[in-house]
Amino acid sequence: MSLDIKSRREKLKKDNVNINLVPFIDILFTILIFIVVTSSFAGTATDANSHQTSDATGKPNVTDTSGNSEYYIIPVDGLQHVIVNGKDMSYLIQDDAIAIHARVIDQGQITVNNKDKSIEITTPSGMSPNQAVRKPNLLFFWRAKMYLGRILALGMNTEGKPFVAYRVSSRHFPNRQVKLFDNEAAIIPKEGFETDIFENAYIAYNCIRIVDDLIIVSNGSHTDIIADKISVGMNIRDALAYSLLTMDYEKDDYNTPRIAGVVTSDSTEDKYEAYIGIVTDSKLRVEKLEYGSAAYISVYECQEPHLLEFKALNSEDAAHYIFDQGEFKEFENPVNSVASVFDGQWKTVAYNPDI
Repeated sequence: MSLDIKSRREKLKKDNVNINLVPFIDILFTILIFIVVTSSFAGTATDANSHQTSDATGKPNVTDTSGNSEYYIIPVDGLQHVIVNGKDMSYLIQDDAIAIHARVIDQGQITVNNKDKSIEITTPSGMSPNQAVRKPNLLFFWRAKMYLGRILALGMNTEGKPFVAYRVSSRHFPNRQVKLFDNEAAIIPKEGFETDIFENAYIAYNCIRIVDDLIIVSNGSHTDIIADKISVGMNIRDALAYSLLTMDYEKDDYNTPRIAGVVTSDSTEDKYEAYIGIVTDSKLRVEKLEYGSAAYISVYECQEPHLLEFKALNSEDAAHYIFDQGEFKEFENPVNSVASVFDGQWKTVAYNPDI
C-alpha cells in the first residue's frame, strides 16, 4: 500500500492546530499551592546520632516562604502550637502554617521545635502577639487585587491617637456618597440615584455616630442600635454583641455579614477601650483590641480582625488612607470613605472622589 506523503504534508499545513493550556496551568498552580502549604520549615535541624529533631532557632529563610512585604507564610509539617511572648496563638494556625510579620523575621527570635510541632516567637520591642502573627490566607497573600466589600478600621494610629475609618467598596451600587451631619456620617445614594434603595435596602445607613466621648463605626443600620444601647448605659462589648446578634447578617443574596466597632476618645491605657465585631451566617465574634493596636475587618474575605499599622495622622489623611493607601490599595472597587481621628475632639472627614 502506498502513502501520498506530499499531499498529507500540504493538508497539515492548512489545518489550524489548537492547543488548550488551561488544564495544564490549573494543574501546575494546584501543585504549587500544595508544595507551599506542606513543605517543612527550612531551619529545622536533625541530630543524626540521636535520630531526634532538635530545635532550630533564629530567622527563617524567607526564600522558603510565600507572602507580601508585611507578613510571610511559614509552613511547618503538622504544626500544632504557636506561642508568642508566652501567649498561645495556636488558633491562628491554618493548613499547618502561620503568617509571621516581617519585623519578627528581621528583628525578633523564632524557635521551631519539629518534634513538638511548635513555634515559639519573641517579638521585637513594642510589638504585641496579635501584631506578630495572623492566620495565613493564600488568596490574601497571592492575589494582586481582591474584593473585600465594605471595610472598617479602628484603634490607635501610629501616633497613639484613637481613630475609626470606613470605606464603601461596591460592584453593583457605586453611585453613593458620604454625607456628614453634626455627630454622624451617612452613606446615601447620589443625586439622581435615590431609587436604588428600592433595589437594595441595605445601601443607605449611618456608618459613624458619636456618643459622648466614644465613636461607633459600622456597615449598616446597626450603627444606630449600638449607639442607642451605649447611650442608655450598656457597656461597649455588650452593646456590640447585642446589636450584631439581634440585627443578624444581611438577608441579601450573599448573606452579607454585619461588621462594627467602637473606640473611646480617652487614650490613657487604663481608660481606653476599642472593640471590633462581626456577625455572619455562621458566627458571631466581638473582640477587644490591645492598647496601642489597630485592626480592620471586611464583609468578604477578611472576616477576622487583621492588625495593621495605621499611618494616617489626621482625619483627612485617614479617609484617604483607607480608600487607596497602604494595604488598602490592594482592594478593589473603592467608592468613597470617611474617617475620624480624635485630637482634642472627634473630627470627621468624608472623601467622595467623584463629587
